[in-house]
Amino acid sequence: MNFTFTRTLEDQVFSTQITCSSLGDATFTAEQEQALIDDFGPVIFDIGGPYAGKYKVEDVTGNVIVDSAAPSNNISFVVSNAKIELKPGVVIPYSVDAKKISATEMATHSSDTFANLPLKVAEAKCIIFEQTIETNIQALLASFKTQSTTFPNSAPVDFTA
Repeated sequence: MNFTFTRTLEDQVFSTQITCSSLGDATFTAEQEQALIDDFGPVIFDIGGPYAGKYKVEDVTGNVIVDSAAPSNNISFVVSNAKIELKPGVVIPYSVDAKKISATEMATHSSDTFANLPLKVAEAKCIIFEQTIETNIQALLASFKTQSTTFPNSAPVDFTA
């Protein structure tokens, strides 16, 4: 399966949408993936649960970089459970309103001196969401693609009673 990220920013609301654009990849054709889905059922993915990561803001550009080795700026948040069937056209949305970032959450990011820190926290949350979803989908699909059976190939069987 192939996925794309689409990002928007409007009125301090950061949004990302992860869309399944098509079946098939470097190891499976679209037809082979569809055959797996037909044989074993749809791939169900739960986007809910805890998300966590570290980020830093580059001094020169002000860009947010999600980096597990960042010295500070831990972020953790929880997304409500939602089961999604992975298929072409499905959209996995997530958004963060920077105006709703709490003072308590901001206190954990005191090493940044940017006046627009709530915007940086919201942006980092969206990037962490994208990276976590991507990692989890890759693991789920790798497991899904290992399914096989010889059951349909072992028939018909002749026997005498």
